[in-house]
Amino acid sequence: QKHNLAFLAHPHISPIMFLKVKKDESDLFLHETSVDTAIDDAILDIVHIWNSRIRLRELLSQCRDLVKYGVAHSQEEIEKLQQQMENVTMVDKSEIKDPSGLRIGQAPKNRDQIAKILDEAAELLKADMANKRVVLKKTDLEEAFQNIDGVLKIAYPMGLPKYDPIEQLLHDDSWSSKEFHDGETSTLWFAGKQLHRGKKLSDNKSIGRNEKTTIIAKLQKKGGGAPAREPIVDPTLQKQLMSHYFKQQEESQKALGDDDIDYFNSEWANPKGLKNSFQGINSNISWKPSGRR
Repeated sequence: QKHNLAFLAHPHISPIMFLKVKKDESDLFLHETSVDTAIDDAILDIVHIWNSRIRLRELLSQCRDLVKYGVAHSQEEIEKLQQQMENVTMVDKSEIKDPSGLRIGQAPKNRDQIAKILDEAAELLKADMANKRVVLKKTDLEEAFQNIDGVLKIAYPMGLPKYDPIEQLLHDDSWSSKEFHDGETSTLWFAGKQLHRGKKLSDNKSIGRNEKTTIIAKLQKKGGGAPAREPIVDPTLQKQLMSHYFKQQEESQKALGDDDIDYFNSEWANPKGLKNSFQGINSNISWKPSGRR
């Protein structure tokens, strides 16, 4: 309400909106922007966050291996180990502490401290953040990279070897992934329709200039076509509805079973009822011998 009042008092203030950028139920984030943001600029911002999340996810994976097994072998050492592994007589496999053979097998002394920083960074990638309406900002991701870089420098003051994947993920801007999007060519979709470049977000009638509007947006690569539309009912609610449906079905079947039992036990359903009534078997008249002769 405060935002609405501010907008009415200062018409030049652009209402904010939220884009829940989603790949699937386990991979999504919440982005905050303005309804007057150009779609081209929105795509650039979203792509930057998207790609940073992928880089951070890979960095966390590599760092967790470092916490257990230390820095990476050089490519020459890896090839040498692979050759030795082919000949079992040359090396005891139990001596290689890293199952992948990519790291030297000596964990850093401050591994607990590193693990704590990694856990904090991993929170940024959780889908719960978007579901709890926590916005993911560029600065959040930048801070996560800086914290990881800082804690690793405590363990390795001279820096990591240039060939270590972690060094490349932290300092090599040319590092890329197949999951990366191109900010210049990617497309943004909402409700099965493309948000065309050259326009503002507010140009879409469903968005308009409503304060704090939240939409589910999806990124597509060039030529990728329209993404799959969102289900009308979210998976959690669908499970609840299905559970309720099956419970009702069980109760209905149980009720029908009880009715069948009552039917077969009723007097009017007895095929010998008429005969018994003539013989007085089903009558309410009771009798007993009087004992007189």
